[in-house]
Amino acid sequence: MKIAICIYVTIPAMKITILMAYYERPRMMQFALQSLRDQDHTDWDLVFVDDSSPTPGEPIVKNILKDHLDKVRFYHTNDPDKRHGASLFGGCWNDALLSADSDIAIMLCDDDALFPNYLLSLSKWYENNATAQYSYGHVVP
Repeated sequence: MKIAICIYVTIPAMKITILMAYYERPRMMQFALQSLRDQDHTDWDLVFVDDSSPTPGEPIVKNILKDHLDKVRFYHTNDPDKRHGASLFGGCWNDALLSADSDIAIMLCDDDALFPNYLLSLSKWYENNATAQYSYGHVVP
């Protein structure tokens, strides 16, 4: 008598860090945050950088992602005159990436949104293309 044994191994999905830049587009940012909140892939964290916007973004993030605040890190450039420009903003992202423990990092601008299942698809793509260093997604109108 022969016995067949099947063992199913589930490979854990990759952790994804989302970098979001924000400056004075609160309404558009709500759609971006909602698209992140509604993803099936749940192993993510958000690095939210408010570039001294007159309308602070942190309260909006806290409202929309209220059930995921343990996954959010807030950074503020504190440069209301924009004298230092991208140096403070880039420094926030660099600090965040250095402290991240994720497998993948993506940028989600405050006026963008993710397709449903995007993070899960991205994770699976990298699992199947383990030597890839980066990928590029096209904008869909």
